[in-house]
Amino acid sequence: EKVLDEMSLAGRHPTVGTFNGLMAVLAGMASRNQATVEEGYRVLERMQQRNLQPTAVTFSALMAVVAGSARQGKATIRDGEMVLENMSRRGVAADVVTYNALLAVCVGVAQHGKAALPEALAILNRMKRASIAPDAITFN
Repeated sequence: EKVLDEMSLAGRHPTVGTFNGLMAVLAGMASRNQATVEEGYRVLERMQQRNLQPTAVTFSALMAVVAGSARQGKATIRDGEMVLENMSRRGVAADVVTYNALLAVCVGVAQHGKAALPEALAILNRMKRASIAPDAITFN
């Protein structure tokens, strides 16, 4: 958020790409327990305040924030599902990157001893129903 404030002070206007980059940075920070899902949503709110529409890239990066938080034991599969619901409400279609990040949420949850295999299989079925082909990362 400090970056956005500094940009505004300098007369620069952030773009969708700016916000996507910030979200990607948060994802890396979340995987090191240095950022939270709530911070990801705050970036999304700041984007909306500027009348910028989030894209699949934006939401995939937010999902990566959830995945990083899940690896730290601070997010759940439900948190990932909420990102998908948010996308749907805004008319943004999930893509293979979004679903791969959701699968990473399942892995993070499983690393903390919670059963996630049924949810992961349901995600693969959802991808199939949406005609989204898995890629090498999906099965990695």
